[in-house]
Amino acid sequence: MTLTGWTDPWNLFALTALLLLVLLYLFQRHARQQRTATLFLWDRPEAPPRSGARRHFRRFPPEFYLEALALALLAAAAAGPFFTTREEYPPLAVILDNSFSMRAAAGNGETFRTLALPELRRRLEKLPGRRIFWFAAGRAPRLLADDRNRFDFERAWTATEDAADLTAALALVRRTVPDAEILVVTDAPPPESLRNVEEIGWISAGQSRPNLAIVNARRGEGRLLTEVVNCAAVPMPARLTLTPGNAEHTLTLAPGERRKIVLRLTPEQEKNRLQLRLSSEADALDFDNERMLLPEDHSPVLVRIQSGLSDAARRDLEAVLTAATGFRQALTAELEVLPPGQPSDAHRLIWHQPVPGRSRPTLTDEPIILSPDHALTRGLSPDELHWTAVPDLRLPGETLISRGADPVLTALRRLDGKWDFHLNLQPESSNLARRPLWPALFWNLATLLRAERPGVETRNLRSGDLVRLRLPSLKTDSLRLIRPDGTEEILPARNGRSAFPAPPPGISRIEAENFQEEIAVSPGNPAESDLRRCAPFLRNGTPPANRDRHAVHSWSPLLLLAALLVLALHQVLIGKRQEGAP
Repeated sequence: MTLTGWTDPWNLFALTALLLLVLLYLFQRHARQQRTATLFLWDRPEAPPRSGARRHFRRFPPEFYLEALALALLAAAAAGPFFTTREEYPPLAVILDNSFSMRAAAGNGETFRTLALPELRRRLEKLPGRRIFWFAAGRAPRLLADDRNRFDFERAWTATEDAADLTAALALVRRTVPDAEILVVTDAPPPESLRNVEEIGWISAGQSRPNLAIVNARRGEGRLLTEVVNCAAVPMPARLTLTPGNAEHTLTLAPGERRKIVLRLTPEQEKNRLQLRLSSEADALDFDNERMLLPEDHSPVLVRIQSGLSDAARRDLEAVLTAATGFRQALTAELEVLPPGQPSDAHRLIWHQPVPGRSRPTLTDEPIILSPDHALTRGLSPDELHWTAVPDLRLPGETLISRGADPVLTALRRLDGKWDFHLNLQPESSNLARRPLWPALFWNLATLLRAERPGVETRNLRSGDLVRLRLPSLKTDSLRLIRPDGTEEILPARNGRSAFPAPPPGISRIEAENFQEEIAVSPGNPAESDLRRCAPFLRNGTPPANRDRHAVHSWSPLLLLAALLVLALHQVLIGKRQEGAP
């Protein structure tokens, strides 16, 4: 397949000379007949001229077509047409901003995305048939397709992501097609780092618009924490509505204000899906005004204390389990607290105590060191902590808390997938049970064990989060993800677990055999809601510096040669006609 283009298409206006040529041939004058007394009084015996006082329509002679063809060839040669193959001409890489700000209302039913489409189509039509690579700039850039003729880019351009990393998209383009000419379609002028990069074409159809947004929403025990922001230069009145219940909260946000609002939940609301809606008359973007929040599983972890522990250990355990709302004692338990050597199919907290006559606990001044990389030690503080333990006791697993060189709390994942936590503590001579670290440790333990239940770790996520899922005992090694728009994707599962990036914002469903779970994803980038940065901007990109190595062949010399041949034929035809005239 070949491409045809023009280096200076304005020279094609020379084709208007064809109109003058047609007029010359259509409207010619013939002389009037004059009567004379005798023929010898006529001083010029040749035939009368074809021009004269009378207009006369006559058929076009053959030389007219030769003259018209010569004029057309000369005009085309002046315009400089060229041809090249698709493989020889540098491709075009189009980066589409796929963030939800492209859906902002620009008035008259238009959005930033629809305003950018006419200019994009105009540039694409300049060179029909050119090879085009399509890229989407979202939170993570990706290649959409490798040809315009077989790709409906308007349908693929969904504008449903909460961020557009243009820098990462440009890096992906340069790795994929290093010789490509680049065109970026977005809603804002180039950032400072790209402002002077002239070789990158730019189409921005954005406009500075006022916008309100919910930038954070989290539900906890009986409460809903909400953050709203006013991305406008003027105060904005708004109304916050919570459903079910239709509870309304009116507010007025100052320019640029970011406000936290705490809403109390009724018992009915705690059990149901919540819809939070922010509304304002002057708001330009609707995508960031709604949040769907699903109820989380906060049911207590069932725990059982086995026999064999000391009275002091049992007393401290019962006290912290009663105070911590994350646990409830039961006969059939998810967690069993027991001394070493006792088997259990549940998670185990194995409490190592001194053996009479064989080990003696010690209290030293060695520092208490906490591992910062484990969920069990998150937020713990060892300040003013005295920890009495059996010295030189080797505990299996990863060390979470150590006293000097001695591990005193470790975690080990068993082959059956359950956890073993090993604790080396003598409670009678320690102050651990009276320090904040003790209840905080069990709070973290309850959170960790809830995540071990079948289902997702959390049902409410933000864009960019990782969905972590634990499946019950199933025969399948895959699951099905149904996105908010109804599209489906098959995801792998290994050893009863799966992890994948959060789907687009909205309610998605995960299914596998008899297992079903819902997750709610919310937009998580407040900067994307700030439309004050948006503005129109157009720039024509320049081809890459190494474009000269691409074979571009000019038609102009051939057209000039053809015009000369046509004029030579014209002269030959005129000469023959004159020779044959009487």
